Amino acid sequence: MTEVRKCRIELFGGLRVLVNGRLITRFRTRKTAALLAYLAYHLHCFHHRDVLIEMFWGDSDPEQGRNSLSKALSSLRHQLMPPTGEQDSVLYADRFYIGLRSEHVTTDVAEFEACLKAARCARSDVERVAFLSDAVCLYRGELLPDFDDAWIEPERARLAEQFASVVQALVSLHERMGDLNQALYYARLAVTADPFSEVACERLMRLCLALRQPREALQVFEGFRRRLTETFGRDARFFSPHLSALAREAQNHLAQLPAPRLPEGLTTPPSSASLPSGTVTLMAVAWRYWVNGQTNFAERLQGLVQRHRGQILKVDKDALFVLFSSAQWAAKCAVALRRLLPERAMRGVLDTVDLTDDAKLSDVLQHMEQLLATVGEGSWLCSGTTAAVLERQGNLCAGDGHCMRWALLDDFVAVNEGTIATNLPPLTSRFFGRTRELEELGRQFLEEEAALVTLVGLGGCGKTRLALEFGRRVLDAYQGAVWFVLLQDVTSATELGEALAQALGLSNLADDLPLTERAFRALAGRRCLLIWDGFEQVLPDGAQSLRAILERLPTAQHLVTSRCPLGLPQEQVMPLLPLPAPSLPTDDEMSLIDLDALKEYPSVQMFLDRAQGVRPDFQLTERTARKVAAICARLEGIPLAVEIAAAQLASLSLSQVEDGLKQRLDFLHSHRRDILARHRSLKAVLTMTWELLPPALRHCLAGMGVFRGGATADAIAAVTEMPDAADALRQLQRWGLAHSAESPDGSHRFSSLDTVREFVAEQLSHEAMTSLRHRHVAFFTSWAERFGDGVGRTATDWAQWLREIEAEGDNLRAALKWAIEHDLPTALRLFRALSPFWGLQGVWQEAYDWAQQLRQRAVDASPTLQAESCLLAASWALRVGDHERAEKWVKEALFLFEGTKDIQRQAKAHLLLSHIAVILGNFKAAIHHAQKSLVQCRTRGDVLGEADAEWTLALLAFRQGDLNRSRHHYTQSLQLCEAKGDFLRAAKAKEGLAAIAWRQGDYAKARALYEEAAAFWRLLSPSKLAGFLTDLGLLALFMGDYEKARHHYEAALSVRQSWGDQGGVGAALNGLASIAWRKGRLDDAERLLTEALAIFQTMNNRWCIALTLTDLGNVALLKGDHDRAERLLTQSLQLWRAVGDRWGIANALRKLGELAIPHRSPTARHNCRLCVNSLS
Repeated sequence: MTEVRKCRIELFGGLRVLVNGRLITRFRTRKTAALLAYLAYHLHCFHHRDVLIEMFWGDSDPEQGRNSLSKALSSLRHQLMPPTGEQDSVLYADRFYIGLRSEHVTTDVAEFEACLKAARCARSDVERVAFLSDAVCLYRGELLPDFDDAWIEPERARLAEQFASVVQALVSLHERMGDLNQALYYARLAVTADPFSEVACERLMRLCLALRQPREALQVFEGFRRRLTETFGRDARFFSPHLSALAREAQNHLAQLPAPRLPEGLTTPPSSASLPSGTVTLMAVAWRYWVNGQTNFAERLQGLVQRHRGQILKVDKDALFVLFSSAQWAAKCAVALRRLLPERAMRGVLDTVDLTDDAKLSDVLQHMEQLLATVGEGSWLCSGTTAAVLERQGNLCAGDGHCMRWALLDDFVAVNEGTIATNLPPLTSRFFGRTRELEELGRQFLEEEAALVTLVGLGGCGKTRLALEFGRRVLDAYQGAVWFVLLQDVTSATELGEALAQALGLSNLADDLPLTERAFRALAGRRCLLIWDGFEQVLPDGAQSLRAILERLPTAQHLVTSRCPLGLPQEQVMPLLPLPAPSLPTDDEMSLIDLDALKEYPSVQMFLDRAQGVRPDFQLTERTARKVAAICARLEGIPLAVEIAAAQLASLSLSQVEDGLKQRLDFLHSHRRDILARHRSLKAVLTMTWELLPPALRHCLAGMGVFRGGATADAIAAVTEMPDAADALRQLQRWGLAHSAESPDGSHRFSSLDTVREFVAEQLSHEAMTSLRHRHVAFFTSWAERFGDGVGRTATDWAQWLREIEAEGDNLRAALKWAIEHDLPTALRLFRALSPFWGLQGVWQEAYDWAQQLRQRAVDASPTLQAESCLLAASWALRVGDHERAEKWVKEALFLFEGTKDIQRQAKAHLLLSHIAVILGNFKAAIHHAQKSLVQCRTRGDVLGEADAEWTLALLAFRQGDLNRSRHHYTQSLQLCEAKGDFLRAAKAKEGLAAIAWRQGDYAKARALYEEAAAFWRLLSPSKLAGFLTDLGLLALFMGDYEKARHHYEAALSVRQSWGDQGGVGAALNGLASIAWRKGRLDDAERLLTEALAIFQTMNNRWCIALTLTDLGNVALLKGDHDRAERLLTQSLQLWRAVGDRWGIANALRKLGELAIPHRSPTARHNCRLCVNSLS
């Protein structure tokens, strides 16, 4: 069983689940989350279903409640399931009870209470401090603050009280240990945890005084008094006399101290007399107490205030009060502050007031503290007064067109000429991948200081999202001077300046200056980054308008997103491809998908994230991995496609989405209104891009649509009839519609996305597409035929040809498929040209499948085409072991060739019949057909056909034990091949001569000939030596080198299995069995031989059946099972006699003689005489 990693559930500060490396904060429904929280809090208990239904769905009828519980459990089970897909490893549920398996789950509440228990049992103060400190770290906030279930409130209060006690205990412990600074830290935390505790307040004041911090002691006292007064209306005279005494002591100490010095760079807090008079904007901000531990937080805060010209009025441990003379500066500072911390970690407020000459600092602070107390956690409020000031100056626009008394700052965009805040839109989704692209943009803008970079790519490929992400990452580098100029509604190049002004937040004022001029003045001399989004909207005229802006604002840098390049001299084009995506898994790869590797693809990460947005319980497991991989492969990493497809999971299953993507252009359509109309479907995106393309580029892209797996520039030029195709391809690359990859030989292959290819095919007429297909087939047929019949080609030439054919495999298959349907003569030419490749690469089954399609298509064709297709189909049927069809088809071909008087092809048919007869054990017919083929080839002067016939006659003589005649024919074949320069056939003849030398016991000569032949194949294709590996294994076996023999046979078995060559698999199994019985592993030998025999019987290969029966009889003899041995050897002898193989007959008789010798049987003497006669 796979080990299950712990699932961690956090309840303090909000419900969070960490499982399988994922953070889960969203659940199917709120009640689903509440159910999980309840189960996690009561971790070691199981709960009756009826109790849970009453608790969470008590207002529903029982049946509906049961259904709701089942749905909630199903959702949680999916979310908490490990990647292995093992059910219920975290969640336990039976017919009656439900709970979490505590051995697989941890919670922060359980850990918190475990720390308290350990602290109570601690043996020293140091140990106790360690446990209590861990408890404080675990307490991220009150228990489940977003839930109001009845059971939570008492537990929340209990845990909060425990936390306050823990903090107080830490104060006491650190005091006792003499560490007053740490005691002060926890004393502050104690006041935060229990702001109405006089004890906590008193201890904090005492520590402040002990550490000579009387000012903070007074602030603590004033804060405590203010909280009580505001909450209970209680006057200070009812305070503990100890607090009042400490306050007086703090005042006395404070009077003796020099004026305080704030950190460098901060404005000194003003006294009452130095407060400015007139209109000012006040900002109050508070943060969560745990933020103080962030590295350099205070320094970053001070730097921001300084850069925004703020005057600090008061700095507290978790609050800041600042005065600004300008509302614009205050708004900008607020925006910058919000980027410092997580979303819910800070709250703040802005208010604009008029200060009189006698205004007091204490009154101002009190006003700000009262405002801040009204702000909820994570929110920022902007007063109506502040909003009105900003709006009058054209620096702030309300979302609904009017100012309110109080509004969330999120509803406004604050800007200001000269000190304008960025207008980058808020991020609503996570960003994935693009590391290399972000680094490249950083290099271009920040290091090389590029003036203009254009992100060019297909619509929906993520240009805008990348630009925004880059803009956010360089905000500090540009000191916030980054603006996003959306051109969605811009229709004229003359409106670019107004779009820029709108991005800067400038509005029409009673001013003689036009908006464009005001924008230029606002940015004059300022280093900034302008992001122009969707520039294709204003091309081509917009390019010249942007050029004018470049000249007017020389210090500005421009990042443009566009579906096509702008064509400006300053432009650096950066084509943007889709996100990396997995390849479409084949049937064989379905069970081999690596979950960890799949998760590394950014497109998969994005799909999972967006899917969990509509189905929180969705996750990647072994069960869903295949479909997710297939879906992401079909989406091809296009972010828009990923977004739309993932959103479909709200109402469809994975299988339905996968099926829908088979028609991806129609399926990928979104109804979301928050998506731009031009981005609501993939087809709309592609249509706009197609309309923008110049005619020449459209023609080139259309031509690329008929290619599969990419193509060279020469191939595309031939099919498109464009001599300048290379230039067009370079332009398409700049448009992001084509990409190139370098081949091992240094050439480049160009390709486009399947999505683009499918779209382009829809745009072309039937006649145009047919014309392109014809040229595609014609080009690749001529290309494949250029190698000829291999005459004069060296092993190096063959190897290069094989690599080229393999590189163009997808195109060749596409061409053959189309030609079979539309141009049968060309299909036959292409098939003949590819046959050597299929034979050498071992893809026999694929070749046979193509051959059957050809034969079926040629049923109604001319006799010549019928005969040719039958002959080709028969040759591949023979290779894959379909002997019955092979014999039938070759006889049909021979009959048709005789009718057309085609002597050369008659010779090929006779030779094929000879090979079939050999396998079926009819040596007489095999010799007849081989000799007839030899005569016909000599008549026609077909030298290579004559060499093939001589080779076949040599094989027949070898099988019959006539080694001298076999050597004669092999030698004749070798001489013919060498004279013609056919090194491939020559290697096969040398292999036959090596087999004769082995049979005659001349192992040295045999090995030399085998190595000579194998040398050719090693150069040609090192992994295709299977035939020689079997022979070399046999040779090593007889030389007693069993380890080398095993190595050769196992390698041969692996290759033959990958080819689908059943005969070769059986031969390798026979070889391994021979090693096994020689090493005494008789059971292994019998198992291997039985497996081989089943293969040969399925193929009806009588010669191999006879050989395997002989070997099985020998194993039975060695095991002492004489009856079985005699039965098997007798069967093999009958087959050897039927096929006429004298060597096999002699071997079977010899084994039968060995079987009879122990009994001194007359049969033994008789069999020995027959054996001698056979060999002679």
